[in-house]
Amino acid sequence: MHGDLKAANILFDGKSVKLTDFGDSRILGPKKVFDLEDNQPEESGVSFMDIKGSILWMAPEVIMNKPVGTRSDIWSLGQTMIELTTAEMPWPGIKNIGDLINKIVQKEVPVIPEHLSAVAQDFIRQCLQYDKDKRPSAQKLLEHPFIAGEQSSSATPQM
Repeated sequence: MHGDLKAANILFDGKSVKLTDFGDSRILGPKKVFDLEDNQPEESGVSFMDIKGSILWMAPEVIMNKPVGTRSDIWSLGQTMIELTTAEMPWPGIKNIGDLINKIVQKEVPVIPEHLSAVAQDFIRQCLQYDKDKRPSAQKLLEHPFIAGEQSSSATPQM
């Protein structure tokens, strides 16, 4: 689990993309990657107090001190997509942590930019499933038309 996925931690040199800043990353689970489908807080040994990072990109379960896993990074991927396509931080207008927590408690999700293609919007929507158990795995997202390039009008993903 990376734990602090956001645009500032992604490097792109025109040819390749690299993730940086693994200071908040965690290896989850004693024998396998900890996943939200079989999570138990005592198995992971990870709590909100252990996790640091950038709160505007954090998944609801991280903010609410619930069990986390690799799909917590999927939420952050959706937030990063919003950031990259709007040149703004996710949750624009949030001024303090209390406002963000209120949105999370009310099960709100960030606004998905309307200027994106329907396929890109669907990709982000899937990443931003409030219910962590409904979020797709990274493997499943690789099969999404936005990544796989299966669009009716073009062979390459469009933003």
